[in-house]
Amino acid sequence: MDQNYRAYMKESMERYIGEWVAICNHKIISHGPDFKMVFKEAKDKCPKSRPLITRVPDKETMIF
Repeated sequence: MDQNYRAYMKESMERYIGEWVAICNHKIISHGPDFKMVFKEAKDKCPKSRPLITRVPDKETMIF
């Protein structure tokens, strides 16, 4: 399992609900409502790695 995915699963994401989150080297390096901004910031902060970028689902979203 990818280290960034493990960090995502362990981190409390409540304050990021509805936002895009980028994780690199076990840390949240960018977040916000605009994917392009989060992607650019993640690439700038973590140019040699492949960050995990995902949208934190709303509370009403059900995942099966």
